Amino acid sequence: MEVVMATNEKRFVVTGEQSLRLGNASAELNRQLYLQRDTKLNPEHVIATLQGMTEGKLAPFTGGLRGRFIRTMPIQIGGVPKDELLEQVRAVRSIYPYAESMMKHKSFTTLGEQESAILIDLSSADLGFTENPTMDEFLGEERLARWSAANLDSYIVELCPAEVGPHFAIQYKNQPKGEVLWIAMKRLPDSVGYPHVFHVERYDDGELWLGGGWADPGGRWSLGGRVLFRLRKAS
Repeated sequence: MEVVMATNEKRFVVTGEQSLRLGNASAELNRQLYLQRDTKLNPEHVIATLQGMTEGKLAPFTGGLRGRFIRTMPIQIGGVPKDELLEQVRAVRSIYPYAESMMKHKSFTTLGEQESAILIDLSSADLGFTENPTMDEFLGEERLARWSAANLDSYIVELCPAEVGPHFAIQYKNQPKGEVLWIAMKRLPDSVGYPHVFHVERYDDGELWLGGGWADPGGRWSLGGRVLFRLRKAS
């Protein structure tokens, strides 16, 4: 299995057979979007995915995930003090009070040097759950490691550093309307001490937000909710 990132590190030549398969896949996509009265495909999500792929921001990820297209996104984190990071978020998104209090908490830290990170968009169903897991189960690092070993070749899915939420909120400029993406991370307290995780969303009216959602250890997570984990080369 190979994780193919859409960067300049690797180039491909499309063969005639691949060109035919791409054409067939494109025709099926068009059929589902245009020829049916209704479709499970969200047109805005399709547009964002295709645009991201052509811009080198999204890439297909292959693994033991039932052949589903898995979205991966490269971002830059670190190198920005927390107070400055908060102002950068404010410049491009509205911020829920919970999210702001999380960023101001002493447990929220940022890396001194900038580094690249790859995010992978997964649901609890993708991770093998058949019933709504508790937050502790869903974010359990040992289980993530076991799942990675069983499903990925030389890569591991893990929790994100907390600063991924604000950095992603800044860099994800073309988020589709109605999309909500949660950040898999170690929970941070809000202003009254309740555990929260970040989420990045765009309302149907187009307004962009960075939020913080209550992540009680015993609370149940939906099977279909979209969550961003960090994808890292296994050591």
